[in-house]
Amino acid sequence: MKLIADSGSTKTDWVLIGEQQVLFTSSGLNPNILKDEEIILALNNIKELTDNKSTISELFFYGAGCGSPANCSRLETIFKQLFPSAIIQIKTDIEGAAFAADNGKPGIVAILGTGSNSCYFDGDNVFGSDFSLGYILGDEGSGSYFGKRLLRDFCYQLLPDDLHIDFEKKYVITRASIIEKVYRQPAPNEFIASFLPFYKDHIQHPYCSYFINFGLEEFIKIYIWRFSNYKSVDVHFVGSVAFHFEEQLRKVCANHGVHVGKIIAAPIWGLIQYHNK
Repeated sequence: MKLIADSGSTKTDWVLIGEQQVLFTSSGLNPNILKDEEIILALNNIKELTDNKSTISELFFYGAGCGSPANCSRLETIFKQLFPSAIIQIKTDIEGAAFAADNGKPGIVAILGTGSNSCYFDGDNVFGSDFSLGYILGDEGSGSYFGKRLLRDFCYQLLPDDLHIDFEKKYVITRASIIEKVYRQPAPNEFIASFLPFYKDHIQHPYCSYFINFGLEEFIKIYIWRFSNYKSVDVHFVGSVAFHFEEQLRKVCANHGVHVGKIIAAPIWGLIQYHNK
């Protein structure tokens, strides 16, 4: 039985491929954020994995935080304990996005989800993927980026009055609870990114439309312009921000001569096709 996983900081999409395909989700398994014991606990709480651990012969894991050999080694050790008979391959989330978006031609692949990144994909290998600075220093255009701006302006009371009232009602949140979640609780990036739907619900509001466009502009300038051929190849986008703000993204790309290829909410379906070739 084959097991494929696409893991971001917020969630992991899994598919078991045997006589049938079984899809399920779990929390994100980013080794930059989680300790080994937290990853082990999370895996042991996934019934679909524990019920099939002895029959899984191949595991293809594409994950955020898997760009360093040390993190890959950590995950491989953990997976071997759970799936002793499996051949294990661990690659980055940007490689998973590239394989999922593959249309048979070289191009640029961008992640715009909880975090953000980009790479050049020649059809076989990715280049320039070790670029993102993560949610503290970078992740421009991501859910974390937009959530951080919203939380900051809420705490400083810089939101327009109508948005401040709506935000307070929707999330029943205070400055103190935000500081607790961000600085003292696990997975702060996931918490910060969870406020992205507020932008979508209020996209007609000048504040939200302005910052969505501003963030997408920043992403294009930082992550796409760095490739000298960005105007001559397709640029594929993968992730929740790209999917939910497709209209705004296409306009920003058109303004900068970026040719949009595929826009994919989640890579798992493309990865199924890729591994079934």
